[in-house]
Amino acid sequence: MDLTKLRKTCTYWRNQARSRRRSGRTDPGVEHQAREAGKTYHTAIRKQKKTHWHQFLEENANIWQAARQYTGAGIGADPDVLPTIAAEIDDEGARAQRAPVAFPRLTMEEVDRQTMAASPWKAAGEDGLPVMVWKQVWPVVKERVLSLFQLSLDTGELPHQWRQAKIIPLKKAEKPDYAKAKAWRPISLLSTLGKILESVIAERLSYLVETMGLLPTNHFGGRKQRSAEQALMLLQEQIYKAWRSRRVLSLVSFTSSRSSWAGNPAATPTNGHPT
Repeated sequence: MDLTKLRKTCTYWRNQARSRRRSGRTDPGVEHQAREAGKTYHTAIRKQKKTHWHQFLEENANIWQAARQYTGAGIGADPDVLPTIAAEIDDEGARAQRAPVAFPRLTMEEVDRQTMAASPWKAAGEDGLPVMVWKQVWPVVKERVLSLFQLSLDTGELPHQWRQAKIIPLKKAEKPDYAKAKAWRPISLLSTLGKILESVIAERLSYLVETMGLLPTNHFGGRKQRSAEQALMLLQEQIYKAWRSRRVLSLVSFTSSRSSWAGNPAATPTNGHPT
């Protein structure tokens, strides 16, 4: 099915009919030909969409996404074409795993760096101690703070005080009735010392992920020097590449996870028409 040829035919007869109408000499034969060409073209598009949908469902990895789209987004697919989930799923067996990543003990340098980089007057939690307090007493308490951080990592426990949040409601702009709960936005204020530990661990994880290649190259969410704009530019380049090869984009799919807005933007260039 060559949608490109059908599109050109449809466009040709549509333009012929339109030009005759504008000049005041409507031709019934040309009008009929334009309608038939349009009908043939759009019927072919619907068939192409259905073909892509079936191909999509043939991949077992897409079964949950397909079911979620059908029930949530209301995709007009026949329920009979949805794959049936097996009643029993066999054990996949043992799989080769990556060797554990070394996680050295915390150093005073990295803790000191995150403490000094934190915003000094950022809102504090229930303890009422902004970062400025820790900066002022840092020369005296830094060794104890380092020991506390390392103990927390060694035992896998976080002090209860660092997990206790202070909830502050903020007004949303230009809401007609602030007596309604949805006109407010709650924010959670945590202990600044616990947030410094979070910053230290986040920096470590970011470093390990980038240096050891723990994420695929097309993963953009939550990574430094990567943005949604870059992901869209990558998708755009894939589309242009398809066009330069005289192919027409027929399907654009996004594979994402809850931790990443778009993990794998993929353009599928075929001989179809953009849908």
